[in-house]
Amino acid sequence: MSQLENQEFRVNNDQLAEAKSQTHTASIQQLNSLDAVADGEGFASRAVRRGGRKRSPHTGQLHAKVLPHISADISRESLARGVQQGALIEEAWGLYRERHPADYSTKTCQ
Repeated sequence: MSQLENQEFRVNNDQLAEAKSQTHTASIQQLNSLDAVADGEGFASRAVRRGGRKRSPHTGQLHAKVLPHISADISRESLARGVQQGALIEEAWGLYRERHPADYSTKTCQ
């Protein structure tokens, strides 16, 4: 047996406290550079995330999460009509606004 195998494992709390309380010497520019590389490699960002679905990188639109049976209905209808699912949602929203004109101001929802 080696000398390390015979020794009892102990944690030196003073050394542990020092390790935890050391200040980081990296500058903001270095951290930003590291974050950019990490993002490019697929690592999670340090940035605070907002809730909800991510915006589409292509259009910037926010897509709603719907129940599975509603999603299946929208998918079938879009295939039957030969249009994008977003076109169906826009049409449905237009019909809703026609029936409920007082609910939404035309200044905020166009």
